[in-house]
Amino acid sequence: MIDSTQILLIVVVSALTIVLVVIGFQIIFILQEVRKSFQKINKMLDDATVVTGIVSKSATNVSTFTSALSGFLQVFKIFSNKKEDGNAKRSE
Repeated sequence: MIDSTQILLIVVVSALTIVLVVIGFQIIFILQEVRKSFQKINKMLDDATVVTGIVSKSATNVSTFTSALSGFLQVFKIFSNKKEDGNAKRSE
């Protein structure tokens, strides 16, 4: 009825089917881990975007402060020059 060739063929096909099913499950698990990793990377990039926005805002605030300080010093310098001119005119 069944020769040894047919038995060998059934055994080999069964073994390959089992191996391919196991490999398929492993691929599914690997893809799930890759998905989790990409989600974590995406969250880190979102956080980095927030941090760079905060740093940029801080740099803008510092720049604004230094500009305001420079303007204040210019006004102070103008007033001190007028005061010196007034003192020079009074002494003449």
